[in-house]
Amino acid sequence: MKSTPSWVGLAAAVAMGTSIAVLAPLAAGAAPTPDSGPVAGGTTVTLDCAEISPLRSFAAGGLNAMVITKDNRVLTWGDGQWGATAGGGSSLPAPISAGELPPGTEIVDADYDLWAGYVLTSTGDVYGWGLNSSGQLGVGTFFPDQFSSPVKAFRGAIPAGVKPVSLAIGSGRAAVLADDGWVYAWGESLVGDGTGALRSTPVAVARGQVPAGVTFTQIANGNFNTYGLGTDGWIYAWGTGFEGSNGNGIPGDARRPVRVAQGAVPAGVTFTQVASGSGVGYGLATDGNIYAWGYNGNGVLGVGDPGVASAPTPVRVATGQIPAGTTITKIVANEFHTVALASDGSMYSWGNNADGQLGDGSTATAYAPVAVDTTDIPAGVKIRDVEVGLRASYGWGSDGRLYSWGGLSDPAQLGSNASEGRTRPGLAVGFAVTTVTFDGIPGTDLDASTCPITVVTPPHASGPVDVSATAAIVAGTTPTSIAVTTVFPAGFTYIDSPTPTPTPTASSTPTATPTPTPTATPSPTATAAAPPVGRGPDDGTTASALAVTGLPGLPLVLAAAIGALLALGGVVVLRKRRRT
Repeated sequence: MKSTPSWVGLAAAVAMGTSIAVLAPLAAGAAPTPDSGPVAGGTTVTLDCAEISPLRSFAAGGLNAMVITKDNRVLTWGDGQWGATAGGGSSLPAPISAGELPPGTEIVDADYDLWAGYVLTSTGDVYGWGLNSSGQLGVGTFFPDQFSSPVKAFRGAIPAGVKPVSLAIGSGRAAVLADDGWVYAWGESLVGDGTGALRSTPVAVARGQVPAGVTFTQIANGNFNTYGLGTDGWIYAWGTGFEGSNGNGIPGDARRPVRVAQGAVPAGVTFTQVASGSGVGYGLATDGNIYAWGYNGNGVLGVGDPGVASAPTPVRVATGQIPAGTTITKIVANEFHTVALASDGSMYSWGNNADGQLGDGSTATAYAPVAVDTTDIPAGVKIRDVEVGLRASYGWGSDGRLYSWGGLSDPAQLGSNASEGRTRPGLAVGFAVTTVTFDGIPGTDLDASTCPITVVTPPHASGPVDVSATAAIVAGTTPTSIAVTTVFPAGFTYIDSPTPTPTPTASSTPTATPTPTPTATPSPTATAAAPPVGRGPDDGTTASALAVTGLPGLPLVLAAAIGALLALGGVVVLRKRRRT
């Protein structure tokens, strides 16, 4: 229900609503290529789309979804009930208000419940908004039962000095994994503390059957259960015992962690990832297989047999349309369907498909994995991360854009400002590169129609200059006024043309006369160095005009619309560290 791509944002001042946030420096990425050229300009430079994308991460769950920009703005869309989104039922991403989020907040994780959203900051604080009827926002009360802007969760039983590092949100329940390797949870009953009580502030999950010395490396939260992956490579479960969803083969609820049974998992095989759906759990194992347990409604176990009602212990998910040799790297699940991502960027899904959320071009339920049809994703773009909502699915592209599919009955989940759903992936939230400048001087011949983008350098005096790329967020084909400028400090160096070394003409041989007179040697002629090239706005010269030749998937007329929106909305600037 959430995702945080492996790259992180650059140091930047950013707004969420009207608040300002500062990000940590981005890891060294693809700098402008080439990174040097002549002072006369004319060098064609390429920029990686993902590096200049204004988007940083995304999350989905229930009927809502969000993206986090590199400048820490939270843009939400979806059903919007109970204050869960800023747009209140719109498919157009809109920034939530800052609420209790202080200026300078860096967001490191995010997740969605059915009707509540959450973000985790770099300081280990959790902020939530939306429905609070089960105390799932962690503010120490069940009333009011909703908040339309972020409120800060109490620390509760989280020890002083211990910092939450990741979120896992389920239906009416929330949990964090902290840097002490333990889980703290709140909200709906059976949060794992050994009681059946609802908790409005974080409590420590009991040790239960987790062996002494074993801590957690990952957690997943679903509708009825929470799962934790231990440092021993095994999965532990707690929550409702619905149709075997605790995976231990014993009927009944688990008020504290129980060990998932061996089931069909071969001896010696352990787990590397865990996921949770609605009454069903999944583990990605070291043998490359996916194992599942619990309820098989809509075929979510993926075993290929609709006649199987449930599995109280792990069973192997069928291969289905997954080709031999494919390496699965991630599993995500929601109430009625599951998506698996492979290392080559291909995706496979199973379960309910009434809204087209499996992405195979149909609406047929799949009882074993089917291949997601990526026909409408641009050639060369690979999906790097996936998430799912109730009736929609999402994929994060290598081009720094978000793709979505499903939503036939509720297109507001897609984030593309579309009025209808779709049965295979299409662009949800993208961006349009509007300007690329070199020390403030616009480049020419900007071509943003493909990735990477290209631009031609303008003339400039010798030396290193900052390269700045401004990208405006686009929802489907709808431009917005939200833009981020990414700066590559000293990203391009202008080099003087070398001055030719003069070659003197050899002296003539003296004549054989009493008074020899040598032929004069011509004086060498030096090549005069060209005067420094102007710096555009800095010295009053006229900067070259920017020509936009294309924006991926967008009509050219949108460029003018985006420019007008940016003039109204303003642009936030990020600075990138240069690679060493």
